Amino acid sequence: MITIWFLFYLLAICSEPCSNGGSCTGPNFCTCTSSWTGFQCETPSPIIYSQSFVASYISGASSQCTAWLTFQSQLVSRPYTSMTIKGTNNPTGITLTNSAYVLGLATALRTNTPYGPVFSDGYLWAVGLCGGFYELTTTGSVCQCNTGYTLRPCIGNGNWGAINGHACGASSQTMTVIFR
Repeated sequence: MITIWFLFYLLAICSEPCSNGGSCTGPNFCTCTSSWTGFQCETPSPIIYSQSFVASYISGASSQCTAWLTFQSQLVSRPYTSMTIKGTNNPTGITLTNSAYVLGLATALRTNTPYGPVFSDGYLWAVGLCGGFYELTTTGSVCQCNTGYTLRPCIGNGNWGAINGHACGASSQTMTVIFR
């Protein structure tokens, strides 16, 4: 009896199939790709950008810019439920919960196309071109020095944005964007 149980334990048998490219690697255990999580790989993993900025000039070839471009490329079309922007100046952040707008912003960032502004959850959300790269803002105006939530890590100067602050010449801070 113990031998049969041990053999069953070694077999990769899943009573429910693994989804989204996951592999059954043990009895009722799925190993998911990096984009998915959950028992059957049914839940999309959050896509996160988080970088620290020092108050001063940053070059277009900075690690913050490289991370931003990688982040943008990961925003594949899928059923997003929310997007949160947070950081040092607001650790809780603000969250967009209109899933159609979240998908619109994700698509615009991934494809480098303008989007918005769209009004939801008290903010004017937009994606647009600034300094040769695309930014994400909640001020409704791209490439402006407004106060609010703006990320433009590839601009190549000190106007890289801010979380709950002035987007140009901002103080040192960490800025985070999470798509769920």
